[in-house]
Amino acid sequence: MSEHDTPETVPETAPQDPSRRRLFEGLAAIGAATVLPAVASEAADAAPAARGSLDDKLRHHVKNVVVIYLENRSFNNLYGNFPGVRYPLSKAPAEACVQLDRDGARLKSLPKIWGGMVQRGQTVGGKYYLIEEDKIQNLPNGPFPLKDTDGEPLPEGVITRDLWHLFYQNQMQINGGRNDQFVAWADSGALVMGYYNETAKNLNQWKIAQQYTLCDNFFMAAFGGSYLNHQFLISAARRNTSTPRTPPRPKRSRCWRMAPRATG
Repeated sequence: MSEHDTPETVPETAPQDPSRRRLFEGLAAIGAATVLPAVASEAADAAPAARGSLDDKLRHHVKNVVVIYLENRSFNNLYGNFPGVRYPLSKAPAEACVQLDRDGARLKSLPKIWGGMVQRGQTVGGKYYLIEEDKIQNLPNGPFPLKDTDGEPLPEGVITRDLWHLFYQNQMQINGGRNDQFVAWADSGALVMGYYNETAKNLNQWKIAQQYTLCDNFFMAAFGGSYLNHQFLISAARRNTSTPRTPPRPKRSRCWRMAPRATG
């Protein structure tokens, strides 16, 4: 039996409350039924009842919606092999993960992690970490588990160098949906392809995802970093580009001295 086979018993990493997910699967099925075109008059007549049933179930079962939104993280960086995800990282075809250079040529290997993976020395769990640029190199062209210079899994608590999350460069990284130029259009070299391999054991959010809902097919609403996506998640809208960047001057200006007795 391989690690990819389905075990006969429920693994520890499986959802702790499957009935909770079955509820939402049922709600999703009802929701889908309400948007399908009617194939008969009976189906059309039943549509309002189905919508009402969905609303009733949502009101009865869902009291609060809490969204845990991790800053500037890809799904695969933390949850690539979470049980039940549709496209686990461990089963991704190698050709689907290959990165290209800016000229479209296939990279023979991943570049170094420019500036070093851990640029500032720090002690985590009693161990000192400082991973400079030359310590990790010649990585195969594809995803790789993050490790320290001893070959041990890199703790999630170690602060690594940052990654680009910029509006225009992000579009070039996505490259029309091929997702094959994240390395090329970044200033961190290979690090964009790294992922944490022991989050099932170490990450508290993993345990939360077991009990509740994990969005494994989430598409961001805006290119670049998380801030604009935070806004879109709440409002389902972006800034109106027709709005002038500089607000019009008021017809009458007023000034108040906030600290009239201040000397500095």
